Amino acid sequence: GLAAFAKRGFLMNVLNPKVSLFFIAFFPQFIIADQGTVSEQMLVLGSIFIAQALLLFSIMALISGYMRVLLKQQLFWNVTKWIKVTLFSFLAGSLAGAFFDCLLLSISLI
Repeated sequence: GLAAFAKRGFLMNVLNPKVSLFFIAFFPQFIIADQGTVSEQMLVLGSIFIAQALLLFSIMALISGYMRVLLKQQLFWNVTKWIKVTLFSFLAGSLAGAFFDCLLLSISLI
């Protein structure tokens, strides 16, 4: 359930070496000795970090839920297919045009 997801997310963040490296290498440069105690500043900055992470992960979860519904619809796959066909056709035409331009240039230089 929800508690299992929360536990899994917590463990993933605690055991994630990138988060530890961030707090060890990058975070301390924002601590200013004249602006209060180090522990107070770490608490404030850590709270800001937690708030932004919660906000961003919540937005990603909502978008993922929407995408799950969208990916189940055949219309999405039909539109995606035609977008890919159009894009690759344009790229093939551009490549062919560039090839023929180079070919004509090389012939004119002979």
